[in-house]
Amino acid sequence: TTVFFSDIRGFTAMSETRSAQQIVDMLNEYFEQMVEIIFKHEGTLDKFVGDEIMAVFGAPFYFENHAEKACRAAVAMMKKLHELRKRYEKSDGEYFNIGIGVHTGEMVVGNLGSRQLFDYTVIGDAVNLGARLEGLNKFYGTNIIISEDTLQATGKCAIVRELDVVRVKGKEQPIRIYELLGVDDVDPEVRKWLVEAYQRGLMAYYEQRWYTCLREMSQILNHFPDDGPAKLYIKRCMDYLESPPAPDWRPITTYETK
Repeated sequence: TTVFFSDIRGFTAMSETRSAQQIVDMLNEYFEQMVEIIFKHEGTLDKFVGDEIMAVFGAPFYFENHAEKACRAAVAMMKKLHELRKRYEKSDGEYFNIGIGVHTGEMVVGNLGSRQLFDYTVIGDAVNLGARLEGLNKFYGTNIIISEDTLQATGKCAIVRELDVVRVKGKEQPIRIYELLGVDDVDPEVRKWLVEAYQRGLMAYYEQRWYTCLREMSQILNHFPDDGPAKLYIKRCMDYLESPPAPDWRPITTYETK
């Protein structure tokens, strides 16, 4: 089964600049459009938690390509979000951004709760990890983060770049995480810089060749000036050039927060 979380970024700040009615209208439109995309890709809407959407692919009715469907839904949601943002920029100013986390694994599925109130949902370690991945977007300046398990289950149609090896709160084992850039195909410029040049820079980082990593990541910013992962690795390399890591250094980033 694949679990899917999406959350609005900067929602609180935006709420302070608009009337309650405007916010309600924006949220209703956003939820309607996003849930429609989830249904279109055979996802099951689990719940809304504030401005977060939680969905499941491959349950209650199992289908083989649940990871692929979840990834396709995530990419379609970002595309729809860009359309909404363009429209709001023309008439009403700012529109919110979102972060999405997708993870594939074993989870307990069913009606859970008490006699007075129960609902159909999923629980388990894999679900918690999906929620953590969504939260990591803010550290990398990305929109869609998927786990290695999801990538392996999706197959070749997912176009990704490896972001990091991370240890998240509540999990001892480090995991490899990826940014989902597209499915089936991406713009040639995205492939050239965000996939190929970035991969060269990341390999240099893993091998502690800080200057090479800096050079590759800086070139990316000439073409994609707002690229979060490139900026992050430039900062890390600068820090390590100033104070080199311990001899037993391993490229694992630990996150203590949710």
